[in-house]
Amino acid sequence: MKLGILGGTFNPVHNGHLAIAEAVYNSLQLDKIYMVPAYNPPHKENEKIIDFEERVRLLELATDSYPYLEVSRLDHTPGSVSYTKHLIERLKEKYPDASFYFIIGADIIPQLSSWYDYKWLLDNVTFVALPRGDFEKVDYWNLDYIEKIQSIDMDPVNISSRMIRQKLARDEDISALVPSVVAEYIKQNNLYSQ
Repeated sequence: MKLGILGGTFNPVHNGHLAIAEAVYNSLQLDKIYMVPAYNPPHKENEKIIDFEERVRLLELATDSYPYLEVSRLDHTPGSVSYTKHLIERLKEKYPDASFYFIIGADIIPQLSSWYDYKWLLDNVTFVALPRGDFEKVDYWNLDYIEKIQSIDMDPVNISSRMIRQKLARDEDISALVPSVVAEYIKQNNLYSQ
């Protein structure tokens, strides 16, 4: 079994996340992709993050029409920081015979060495990098782990959760950036309001 993992804060989920998942699913012929919202991400300390359950609900709404996408609560770890290694360990327990493909933006490649026990991660998952803005894999040819990174070719998606939050703070339309059910849920529940 080939399982993809698209982790992130998903604060909120947007069309870019869905496009990335679809591209990797089709390119690598995966069986399933888990969308895994981080409960307490160590790299987002200064960011205002809405409640975990609200982010899960937004993901469930966004992925409802994608049979190969499944929202996972495996990173629901109250009281502790969400480390990718612990997530992978939990997935390996659940699916001992599976191969795991962890999806990242190319801009994350140089940061991997700062991740908790990153060498273990490089030995236990295949990192799949997608273009992000001006970042290209070739920029990092001198990193000692670059050969362990698999690249997927797709046009960069110029949408970010931060951009959406900024638009919401200015009461601007986000309907082109997120699925309509997500936009409606955010509006009805007054999420991200100042």
